Amino acid sequence: MVLLLSYIGFTPAHLAACAGHVEALTALLDKGADLSIGCRNGYTPLHIAVEADKSKTVKALIEAKVHLNTPNNMGMTALHIAVKAGLVGVVEVLLQAGADCHLTNSEGLTPLALLEEDLKSFLEVAEDFSYPYIFGSPKASIESLKTIRGLLQPVGSVEVKGDG
Repeated sequence: MVLLLSYIGFTPAHLAACAGHVEALTALLDKGADLSIGCRNGYTPLHIAVEADKSKTVKALIEAKVHLNTPNNMGMTALHIAVKAGLVGVVEVLLQAGADCHLTNSEGLTPLALLEEDLKSFLEVAEDFSYPYIFGSPKASIESLKTIRGLLQPVGSVEVKGDG
């Protein structure tokens, strides 16, 4: 079993995920690495790969049967993180793998609601500035957010019925 933690709680699997090093992840898995371990903020290697925009690594982690809907300490799933960062390709990969778009974060927001909140904030700010990016990330452009909205709306609009 492989378990070595950095001062922030990163395991070797977290570091390999961040670097997009699929071969290293595979080797760690072969040695028994646990991909469900979260670091101090609750980020698993999947959260890290998503935040780093490493689509191939995300796919490899999904193939390794990681839990897609594990929340970090703020209740953010990998899908929340990808939506927040405007990562269209990663959002597509997660949705195709079955990520649950109905889960809420610690603020009670689904990924779609989080996107709508960010889009509204961006449009309010955009009236005053001609800044094409949100939160300093060139990948989270307005077009990306609109594309993600299109991906999430058909899924997010499905009515979920309770037991009672």
